[in-house]
Amino acid sequence: MQNISDELLNPRLSLLNKLGGISSPVVTNNEWLYLLTEETRNSILIEGYFVDKKSLQDVFSNKKYKNNSDDVDKAVNYHQAANTFYGLAYNDYVDKTDSFLTSAIIKTINSTLRQGDNDTGFRRDHIVITGSKHTPPDYVDIEYLIKNHFLEHIIKSRKAYMAGGIKLSTYINSIAKLHCLFEAIHPFADGNGRTGRIFLNCMLIASGLPPVIIKGADNDRNKYYAALEEFDSKLGNSLNFRDSFYRIDNLIKDEGNAELMTGIIYDSLLYSLDTFICNTLENKGVKISPIADIAPSMGYTADSLRVMVNRGQLIAKKAGKTWCSSEILLIKNNMTEIESTI
Repeated sequence: MQNISDELLNPRLSLLNKLGGISSPVVTNNEWLYLLTEETRNSILIEGYFVDKKSLQDVFSNKKYKNNSDDVDKAVNYHQAANTFYGLAYNDYVDKTDSFLTSAIIKTINSTLRQGDNDTGFRRDHIVITGSKHTPPDYVDIEYLIKNHFLEHIIKSRKAYMAGGIKLSTYINSIAKLHCLFEAIHPFADGNGRTGRIFLNCMLIASGLPPVIIKGADNDRNKYYAALEEFDSKLGNSLNFRDSFYRIDNLIKDEGNAELMTGIIYDSLLYSLDTFICNTLENKGVKISPIADIAPSMGYTADSLRVMVNRGQLIAKKAGKTWCSSEILLIKNNMTEIESTI
């Protein structure tokens, strides 16, 4: 499995929890606004839909938007689905329940994303994925696969993580495999990617973690599809023969088996944790400044701080193209300076 570090994850999660944990996913909250906006833009971009930032701002402020296109409609529907189901997942986190872990919720996410499309629900025919060597399972097996091989493993993994039975890095690997499995099952006629990415973030939010932004630009999109194909190659034809379904469970249970997707989610989670922490601190009155401004007082050059950001040693967020942070967010001995004062 790709080398992902609990040493970078744990200080961030510890600090976030001491700051009160993730807040309710309301788009008016500064902590959530940036993440939800960027997630919407990137998730639909993966599937070839582009919305400029001005139109997205109109979408999130409920204004009438001039560019009334299919692309904007996709953004509106994605925003609505994310707002609704992230709220449900957050309530499950607070209440320690798992009401979002049902086939009905998955179907409703998809129908929300595909408003106006009469062909909703799990697909009722065979399907070929353009550009993929993978053959999805027969449609008659979808309900069984989702319930017994997808949702069942999510429930077990989340329960183990929330009880402290597995490390966060192990949980990320489980989530990565399950996301790949969902896309391999390809349960819907359309919108599988968007549905899967929203449900992926529901899993994270229901576990007290912020949502991830899987980038949609060309290179990033290619890496994402390569990660799905990596898992597909290990699945082989396991989804196509009922006698082989047991091999799915072995893939999910064994460590590894989705190295590329694990790396994508890990990097994205670090980014989201840093953004959430910085925004939360700003709301509490802590000044978050461009790293070039804080470098002299920290005894480093701006270039050195950028290297630390890339290595995960300095918690920082991006404001436009500028990395911003605070000297109290440097990680030393698995702890930030500010954490010792909270």
